[in-house]
Amino acid sequence: MFDADAERKKALQMEGKWGKSRKTFYSADTAEYELESDEEVAKDEEEAALELQRKQAEMMDDEDFGIDEPEADGEEEEEEEENEAAPVDDEELVGEQLADIATLADNGAGGAETVEQVHKDFSKMTKKDKLQIVNQSAPELLGLMSELESTTKELEEVVTPAVLKLRPVRRKSRQLQMGLRYLMTRQNLLLNYSANISFYLLLRAEGKSVSDHPVLMHLLLLKKQLTKLQAIDEVLDGQLQDLLTMELPEAEREPKIDDGLDKFFAKKRSADGQKVSGKKTKKHKKSADVSEEELAEAERFYEQTAREQAELKKSKKDFYTHETPAALASSDEDSDAEGKRGASYQIMKNKGLKAHKSKLNRNPRVKKRLQYRKAVIRRKGQVRDVRVGEAGKYGGETTGIKSNLSRSRKIRN
Repeated sequence: MFDADAERKKALQMEGKWGKSRKTFYSADTAEYELESDEEVAKDEEEAALELQRKQAEMMDDEDFGIDEPEADGEEEEEEEENEAAPVDDEELVGEQLADIATLADNGAGGAETVEQVHKDFSKMTKKDKLQIVNQSAPELLGLMSELESTTKELEEVVTPAVLKLRPVRRKSRQLQMGLRYLMTRQNLLLNYSANISFYLLLRAEGKSVSDHPVLMHLLLLKKQLTKLQAIDEVLDGQLQDLLTMELPEAEREPKIDDGLDKFFAKKRSADGQKVSGKKTKKHKKSADVSEEELAEAERFYEQTAREQAELKKSKKDFYTHETPAALASSDEDSDAEGKRGASYQIMKNKGLKAHKSKLNRNPRVKKRLQYRKAVIRRKGQVRDVRVGEAGKYGGETTGIKSNLSRSRKIRN
């Protein structure tokens, strides 16, 4: 029996595979396709693909989707009615959705299914919806941001000012040294903790995955160390507040001793370092009590150093501006008025009457060779060299190939 629906489906399938136009298969003239641009060809291909996709969608039935059982539809409707009647918990719903997303992601990584990422428009969302999305995607984000703020505030207002106050008076007692050591330990932990939180937020802002990043492990370790110090913090909290409000007297501060001998000892060490010696120089200790004799000795050392520097400069100047032996001899003879003026070195050797002679004149062969070399260089710019061995080569038609001119060669027997 003739099945019209089957024949129609077969014809549609063949049409999608073989095309519509008969010219495509029987016409050998491709000039029309060569004149078309790439954009037109791409547009035609896109239209053909969309048409083929539409036809394939029309040919699909309910059986292709697996919904040919009416009993299953009834069961699904009953389940939907039960779900609508039961109260909906937002947290359970979000958890189920996240679990479904994780399952789809696993299937996309291991199997053939893939999950398409949908970009949401956050500009049209309310603040409550944005916070809900943040809590779903990264529940630890808000907590870390609040901890970063509190850590920074504690560093700026409590720990760092206390360290700066205890450091000058740490040598007064052992208790102050131990307190300063504790504050510096807490300061280092808080600085590392805030730096790791900042790095975590930077990774989140750049859109990178932090689930397997080692920064989370560092944050946990630092948090454990800070938790161990909480017992000491509770005991020392009142003392820290008293320390911040209390003003230390001037007598308890370590005065900075400026005895004026820093430059003196620095110069003396530099002078001793210039001497070649295998012994190591000992460090000079500063003393608060300076006598008049030490000040006078420092002044004498300074004057001696300045005098040596001046003599060194003068000797260098005399060395570079010294006179010739002939000038020195003439000056000595001028000073002696009784004796006869003697002849100079130039007069005795007759140096002033000799003309300058080039060293090339000593060797005629080398002189002629250099003259020939210079002449060859000059000739290259005046006369073109003869090219040998290029006459027998075929260089092509010098005036171009003429289409209306035919040349022939006679073959002789």
